[in-house]
Amino acid sequence: MAYYLMLRDKKEYKPIDISDHSFFERTSKHQEDRYSLEELDRLTSQYSDMINFKLDLFDRGYIEERDLKKDVSIRWKTNDGYEKVPYDPVFKDGVKYLDITYLYYKLQSLSTDKKFLEKLVSYYHDSYVNNITLHNIREGLLGNPEIDIAYQLRRFMDREISKYEFNKEKNKWEYKGIKYRPLHDLAMFVYNYENPPKYTKKEINDEVVATVALLKGETYKPKTRKLVKDIKGKKKYQDEGQTSFLD
Repeated sequence: MAYYLMLRDKKEYKPIDISDHSFFERTSKHQEDRYSLEELDRLTSQYSDMINFKLDLFDRGYIEERDLKKDVSIRWKTNDGYEKVPYDPVFKDGVKYLDITYLYYKLQSLSTDKKFLEKLVSYYHDSYVNNITLHNIREGLLGNPEIDIAYQLRRFMDREISKYEFNKEKNKWEYKGIKYRPLHDLAMFVYNYENPPKYTKKEINDEVVATVALLKGETYKPKTRKLVKDIKGKKKYQDEGQTSFLD
């Protein structure tokens, strides 16, 4: 499947062609602005966060100044448009979660975290390869003493990210490697549970714009919003500097 690095412009999505980026390495058969998810993960993980990533995209000419406040995401094409890969791109502090051994021990360390387990069961509720495993984890959460949740998590991870094929001659299932997209999704699910976002998208975009303004010798003052009442007494938010009916 092909993935795209995309810039959101209102309801439209514009692909960003980073195929000539010095950090980018083509390892798939995709061409031009179409990439594998693993290729994009290797690129974005060279950056510490979204702020530095967007600033570098601007500095290299991949996006324009008017694009600095627009969302950058990884998406794949569907019949209805472009679907976003869950969560933000993988950055430096999250790339270690893509290591299978590291992710395995992270899951084991969370085997007694009830909140995490509840989120896992909810997030993966429609996983067809893990419906029985998730049922068992749910039973363990409800207090069934016969359920070993640590074991169920090991089984969950193996079934979720591993590719098996049935060998008819040997009459058994054989391991064929790792499914990268499920690995990415599970890794980012665990990472974002342990590292919830520190800043809002607005705060990130304001920082990007302020940094560019500073480099140009300008001053940027982000708009703030205040709670006001209109003529009918209804509360609403208004950008500072905008005149209200009460002014």
